[in-house]
Amino acid sequence: MQYYESKGLYLQEHKSYFTNAQTHREVIYLKKILKLSQKDKILDAACGHGRHALPVAKLGFNIEGVDSSKYLINLARIEALRKKLKIVFHLQSLEKLSLRKKYSKIFLMFADFGVMNGPLVIRKLAQHMDREGLLLLDVDSIYRLQRYFKKPSITLRIK
Repeated sequence: MQYYESKGLYLQEHKSYFTNAQTHREVIYLKKILKLSQKDKILDAACGHGRHALPVAKLGFNIEGVDSSKYLINLARIEALRKKLKIVFHLQSLEKLSLRKKYSKIFLMFADFGVMNGPLVIRKLAQHMDREGLLLLDVDSIYRLQRYFKKPSITLRIK
């Protein structure tokens, strides 16, 4: 999808949200809620430009990333090399996910789940999880969506 490529608006539209402080809060949350340990094999699903995978790896965790955007994956790979982090990034759609390993922890952050075939993605992720693995799925709320509307005259009503 063009939105996630070099001429797309994804990174620009979310620039004010993708701050170091916000990312730090989210990584601390991931570490706590998933009870990450050094023995875990972690997958950042729909990892984009590595916003979470890179700092998780910097903390010493074994993490890989997967995303369908060649542009964003390349940004993540470049940044991992620059920071001397050993992270494998896979270029694949979650709906067609086919990796050769299983993970003890998988997370999908920042609402990408809402634009995917949810049941199919859940099945694919489950196929890549250890039997006792944990999956964290970040989905949008109506409140977060409201902040991203450009026209202040638009309101959302919950019925």
